[in-house]
Order: sequence, then C-alpha cells, then structure tokens
Amino acid sequence: MFQPVPIFVGLRYSVPRDHGFFVSFITWVSLLGVAAGVAAIIVVLSVMNGFESELRSRLLSVAAHARLINGGSVSTIADSIREGNLRDLLPGLNRMILGRVLAYQLQIGAGDSVTAMIPGNTDMGGGVPRLQEFQVVGTFEVGSK
Repeated sequence: MFQPVPIFVGLRYSVPRDHGFFVSFITWVSLLGVAAGVAAIIVVLSVMNGFESELRSRLLSVAAHARLINGGSVSTIADSIREGNLRDLLPGLNRMILGRVLAYQLQIGAGDSVTAMIPGNTDMGGGVPRLQEFQVVGTFEVGSK
C-alpha cells in the first residue's frame, strides 16, 4: 500500500504505538506550540498594521501640507490662483491661500480669518502643535480631485 511520505511521517509520530505515548505527547505539544505561535504572530502583525495606519493618519493630519520658502520660482502655483495674488503672502503677516474646494467647504473667501493648527517650533524638529489665526488672501485650484 502506497502512502505519501509527509502523511506517513505525520502519522508515524502523531498516532501512539505501543509504549510510544511519550513520543506522541511531545509531538502534539510541539504542534500546539507552533500553532499558538503562528496565531500570536498573525494577531500581533494585524494589530501593528492597524496601529501603524492609525498613527500615520493622525500624524499626517497634523503635519503641514505645504511650506512657503523664499523665492518660490520653482512652483507653478501662481498660474493656479483663482482669487487674490501670490504677492499678498509676505513673511510674518500670517496670511494664507486656500484651495478652492476647502474654501467652499468652510464657506470662507479672501479677507476672512481662519484658525489653523500648526506644528510648534523647537530645536529638536518637533514640538507641541498650536493654534494660530491666519487671514485668507486668496484661493487656488490645481484641477486634481
């Protein structure tokens, strides 16, 4: 009678023979240990993936989506301005230009004030976020959805 080798080896060490109970017991304990370990790894990886995505979404919601650096000659945002002027953004005046859809959702336009959460400044590159008021000086639209 022909039996495949894996089934033969599995049955050889899992079914107790005469005076072979101890070998069978060790086999079953080992099998249960491996199954419990694999189950624990699956659960931990699932939890860590969920935690990572939640942490990433919360951290990215606090991070700035754009930064204005002196010069601005690299950007083509000036072509996308729908209301206001890019020259209205001056350092230290707490002004901003919002996307057209966001401005529509917030029901605000040029001249209105917006309170935004911005990252705090520290020497270590992090800090506690703080609220700051900005004056909206225009809107832009780049055409992406």
